[in-house]
Amino acid sequence: MHLDSLDITGFRNFASAAVQFSAGRNLLFGPNGSGKSNLLETIHYLCTAKSFRSATDDLIMRNGADFFRMVGEGKVGDEPVTIELAYRSGEKKRIKINGVLHSKVAVLYGQFKVVFFGPDDVELVYGPPSVRRRFLDISIAQLEAGYIPLLWEYKKVVAQRNALLRELGEAYDSLGAIAGDESLQVWDEKLIELGLAINGSRARFIRDVSELASRFHSKLTANDDSLEIRYKASPVLDEYSVGAYLSKLESRRTRELLMRQSMYGPHRDDVQFLLSGDDCRSYASRGQVKSAVLAVKFAVLEHVRELCGEPPILLLDEIFSDLDRNRLDCLMPLLEDLGQVIVTTSKLREIKDLRMFENLLKVDAGVIKKYTP
Repeated sequence: MHLDSLDITGFRNFASAAVQFSAGRNLLFGPNGSGKSNLLETIHYLCTAKSFRSATDDLIMRNGADFFRMVGEGKVGDEPVTIELAYRSGEKKRIKINGVLHSKVAVLYGQFKVVFFGPDDVELVYGPPSVRRRFLDISIAQLEAGYIPLLWEYKKVVAQRNALLRELGEAYDSLGAIAGDESLQVWDEKLIELGLAINGSRARFIRDVSELASRFHSKLTANDDSLEIRYKASPVLDEYSVGAYLSKLESRRTRELLMRQSMYGPHRDDVQFLLSGDDCRSYASRGQVKSAVLAVKFAVLEHVRELCGEPPILLLDEIFSDLDRNRLDCLMPLLEDLGQVIVTTSKLREIKDLRMFENLLKVDAGVIKKYTP
C-alpha cells in the first residue's frame, strides 16, 4: 500500500499544498518549523482521523481558517483508493472513500495503514498509561474491523456506570451497602462482556508484537539486551472469565462507591516495557528507550505486514537528529524492504547517501517543492 499524492487545505501551516510521493523511500527536508512534521501528521490523520500529537481537530486547523481538508490518492494492494477527509469547526468530520460518503470514522482503518515514529515517542515509556492505551487502540484498530465500535460501546457503558456510581455514592456510608446497589449488576455484566473482548484483542496484539520487537531490538542495537512488552490488564485476575471478573467487581464494590467511578476495566490497562527484565521507565537510558520504542514500532509494522500481506506506510520524523550514528547505521538497511517510507530531516548533511531516497521534497514555510540535488 502507498500514497501517490496528497492535497492539503487549511491543515496546520499549510494554506494549500500538493505533494507527489514515491511508492518507495521519500525524504522531506527543511528548517525546523517549516512543516515537515505537519506533513507527516496530515498523512497520519488521513489514515486514522487522529493526530499523533493527540491534538484536537480545532487545534490542528490552520490559524484563521474555519475548516481543513485533505485528499489522498494511492493503492491498497492492487486497488486504487481515494480518501477525502474534511472538518469544519463545530461539525462532524466528512469522510469520502472513492467518492462514497461514510458516517463512521472507523471505515478509515480498513484503508491505508500507518506506523509513525518521532522524537516524542519516548512518551510511550515515560508518559502516563493513557499514551500507551492510545498506541494500543490505534494499532489494533488498523487490524481488527470491529475494534473501534467495541471501544465506543465500552466507553458508553463506563460513562453510564460512573453516573450510577456517583448517584449511589452520594448516599453511601461505610456501614454497608445501600438501596439500589443491585442496579449496578446490569452495568457490571455489560462492562465485563465488552471488557473481556477488548482484553482479548490487546493481549493477542501484545503477545505477537513483543516477540517481533525482541528481534528488531537485536538488529537495531547489536547487543545482548532483550526487549519484552508486558500487558498489564485491569483488573488483575488469575483467569479472565466472566465469573472471575464479576467476583472482582463485587469484592471491590465499596471502593468504587467511595471513589464514585469505575476503578477496573480496559480503561485502566497499561503496558510495561522491559529491557533484560528491568522496567525501561526506571532503569533504561534515554537512548535505550528510543531504541526500544523504535523496535516496537518496527514490530507493529511487521505484524501489519504479516496480517495484511503488505507493509503499512512508515513515517519517521527527525530520526537523523534523534538517533546516534550507531543506531542509524543499524536502522538504514532495514528501510530497503519496507514499502513506502517517508522520512524527515532538518539537516541534509546528516545523511550519508541521498541516493537511497527515490523522492526528495523541500519544505519551507508550508510550501512543498520537488528537490533535485
